[in-house]
Amino acid sequence: MIPRGGASTGPPGPVAGEGDCALCALPLPRRPHRALHRGEELLFCCTGCRKVFLLLAESGLLEGDFRSSDLYRTSLRLGIIGRPDGDAGAAPAGAGSGGCAEVVYHVDGMWCSSCSWLIEKVAAAQKGVAAVRVLYASDTARIAYRPEETSPEAIAAAIAKLGYRLSTAADEPDARAAERRSLLIRMGVALFLMNNIMFFSYTLYVGYFQELAREMKLLVPLILLGLTLPSVFWCGLPIHRKAWAGLRSGAPTMELLFSIGIFASFFYSVHSVLSGGLAVYFDTSAGLVALLLVGKFLEISAKHKAADGLTRLRTMLPGKARIPAPGGERLVAAERLSPGDLFIVKSGEKFCADGVIVDGSASVDESLLTGESRPRLRGPGDRVAASSIATSGYVTVRTTAAGEETILAGIARMVESALAVKSPLERRVDRIARVFIPAVLVVAASACAAVFASTGSVEEAVLRGITVLVIACPCVLGMATPLAVAAGLGSAARRGILVSDAESLERAARATIVVFDKTGTLTEGQFSFRGIRGHGEENRVLGLLGALEGASSHPLGEALVRECAARALPVSGVTGVRIDEGRGISGCVGGTPVATGTEEFVRAAGYVIGEDLMAAAARERADGKTITYYGIGGRGCAGICLFGDELREGAREAVSALRRQGVRVALLSGDAQATVDAVAALAGIGERVAGVLPEEKAAYVSRLREEGENVLMVGDGVNDAPALARADVGVAMGSGAGIALRSAGVTLLRDDVALVPGTLAAARRTVRIVRQNLAWAFFYNAAGMVLAAAGLLNPLIAAAAMITSSLSVVLNSMRLREAEGKPLQILLDILVPWRERDS
Repeated sequence: MIPRGGASTGPPGPVAGEGDCALCALPLPRRPHRALHRGEELLFCCTGCRKVFLLLAESGLLEGDFRSSDLYRTSLRLGIIGRPDGDAGAAPAGAGSGGCAEVVYHVDGMWCSSCSWLIEKVAAAQKGVAAVRVLYASDTARIAYRPEETSPEAIAAAIAKLGYRLSTAADEPDARAAERRSLLIRMGVALFLMNNIMFFSYTLYVGYFQELAREMKLLVPLILLGLTLPSVFWCGLPIHRKAWAGLRSGAPTMELLFSIGIFASFFYSVHSVLSGGLAVYFDTSAGLVALLLVGKFLEISAKHKAADGLTRLRTMLPGKARIPAPGGERLVAAERLSPGDLFIVKSGEKFCADGVIVDGSASVDESLLTGESRPRLRGPGDRVAASSIATSGYVTVRTTAAGEETILAGIARMVESALAVKSPLERRVDRIARVFIPAVLVVAASACAAVFASTGSVEEAVLRGITVLVIACPCVLGMATPLAVAAGLGSAARRGILVSDAESLERAARATIVVFDKTGTLTEGQFSFRGIRGHGEENRVLGLLGALEGASSHPLGEALVRECAARALPVSGVTGVRIDEGRGISGCVGGTPVATGTEEFVRAAGYVIGEDLMAAAARERADGKTITYYGIGGRGCAGICLFGDELREGAREAVSALRRQGVRVALLSGDAQATVDAVAALAGIGERVAGVLPEEKAAYVSRLREEGENVLMVGDGVNDAPALARADVGVAMGSGAGIALRSAGVTLLRDDVALVPGTLAAARRTVRIVRQNLAWAFFYNAAGMVLAAAGLLNPLIAAAAMITSSLSVVLNSMRLREAEGKPLQILLDILVPWRERDS
């Protein structure tokens, strides 16, 4: 029987029973993760627990109270490992507080940020709801709830009472299309009625210059009343419904301002008709409804465009998989694939799951995931990702992840999460918008009262109040930030830059220094063995070191293991392994003591490092090689292993681009000073720090922040995770370790350092456009209210100005979708969203 976590022969840790994780003691899944430790196979609930366990083992922390270690606590806080009963760490990733479940809805009918605030307020007040995040820019509501106290149906019913319609992610495209179609029909009818009302109103306007027939005075107002009724009560129904829902919930929205303005002009006109007067403003009521619907249609089309990219991500996977079968092949549903299953991809077809090619070769277009437009040749042993396209060739692939476990699904979840988290700037604007509506009502009432007091004219007072209500629309203020952020996140994702949340984007824009890790970041990270110098015959030394390094996951150790396999060198069993993280590893290989690592580590193990060896190491480091020392056979002479690592293509150009952007660049590495100096010289970096351990990297980043720097840290390995988490913004290379990816606020989907200056440029451009939007929104509202209160505008001009302001914010935000900003193209996309475009 396979030993499980918690057996007497296993390491100390949580008390795990049969079927429990060896680290966190949570129940094991159907396909647990496995790892060998001291000859025993241990089972883990997730890859996070497995990686952290191996790190703890390599660090020698399992022998003591490993729960008090920084590594274990950081892993708990980041949600990398689960929380055993009674542990004071963080909840497992994906779980809400107190074991909450989570549901995500598409919300149909959100017209402004005050709508999202209203939904959050009402949903959070429901019993059993732990947390609510509603995002106006993507029409989504993410709700964490306690299943024992409430249900998704009950929460949805409470939100539906406000006049909003909810649907699941699967129905989201249909819900968006239905929302846009409904609004388009109402807008079309409203514009038709407005034109006819304007036409008949001309007859009454003529009455100001010449006498009208008695029949015309009686008939025309009644015709106008008949045409205005469907406009106000059917076309404008969504406006009034939201206004009433907000008022009833004690959280007035901007629709209340519109609804008051429409009804005030309508009922004043009705009173005038019933009393036999001609001072009617049915054209104002109908015009307000039509123009408001036009504005909302433009905003909703822009929001849908911003969110369509995410929907397309969810539908990129092919629904069918071609699998080998007796006598040929057959098609099955892609969701039936499991890890280990084989599937076939032919020329022109998409990969339906993540996997490793086991047979054949193909040119693979990975542009959807990496932004790299050039197809790459992939063959046996190469990894491929779901949604990539085989432009030519024929391959058989072994599945490693399917469905919701694929890289593509992870990207979609990350983008959803990014859109669901508001930046500090957006939260501040939301707070302003909440007090804006009551303030506008006060200003409108004051203006109305002042005009009536000074002129005694009810008609003029009503029009003045209506104008203030319409011009002071907080909608522009509310959508200035979310639309730009959504467009910026989408634009970055298309370039292969995944930003975890809007706050990381905002912080990246403020970066003053970029700190690069060396190995795997500025360099390729694929070390190759270049030989040995010193004590021992090369193949014997290599075999002993390769056997010892088999117990480690260090990149240099992996290079030795690969070289042993290439030379078919025999390796003996390893006992007594001791790993000192960041320093070295020691043990016995076939009874022979072996130690390898830093100079200090090997000296401490009792080996002699002569002057000749020191001089040889200095020469090799000056040439850019990485050096490790070794000692074999107990007390005796030592030697050095040589490793080579190439500078990434475009690294020097990326550093130059960062300098042109006005930021400092530094290099941080655990390698020796001479090697780091050589790499820094090649990359054109002046500031560098060598020989630092993982905790020292984090301390260096902390020191920079204390000095007032905004630090952007770029790394890829496990040893970079503390520094990535400590920086203002961590940037992880896409091929990096899982713990590094989780610690970073930004992930680069391809190993291209040119994306680092691209990240800064995208962040700065997004923040700049957000500020432009906010400046315009504040100026528009302030100037508009002053002009309206002064009587220099009428309601229809105010409504037209509101639409112009909204459209300017939309177009300015959508500039982020195109590198060169094509205003006409973007405007057509918004006005005619259903049209076909050539891709």
